[in-house]
Amino acid sequence: MDPDCQLFLGDPEKKTRTALNRIWGPAGGAIIGFGMALLTNYWYRRPVVSGIHKYVIHASIGGFAGEGLYRLRNRIYTEKDLQYYHYMTLHPEDFQAPEKVKFKDFLTFWVPIR
Repeated sequence: MDPDCQLFLGDPEKKTRTALNRIWGPAGGAIIGFGMALLTNYWYRRPVVSGIHKYVIHASIGGFAGEGLYRLRNRIYTEKDLQYYHYMTLHPEDFQAPEKVKFKDFLTFWVPIR
């Protein structure tokens, strides 16, 4: 495997995962699970506080599902990036570096008239 492909294999040490990124998947799943338990009680016209254990169970399942979906999404995007990189290494003529243009090339000669 090309050593440059290591860039696309993800972040095994999780150095680039921010604090918000760490909690986004599980927290979102837990909120959705909690909301589903709340909607179930509302749908069956039960009091909000009945079946509190269902809230905990649904939130836990939602949190684990959120983290699992986050990892699945990262794995899919990593594979896609590897395929893009592989194509770019096989067809370098399609991905040439752009020419560097200096700012002075955009300016025209100008003399102030007073």
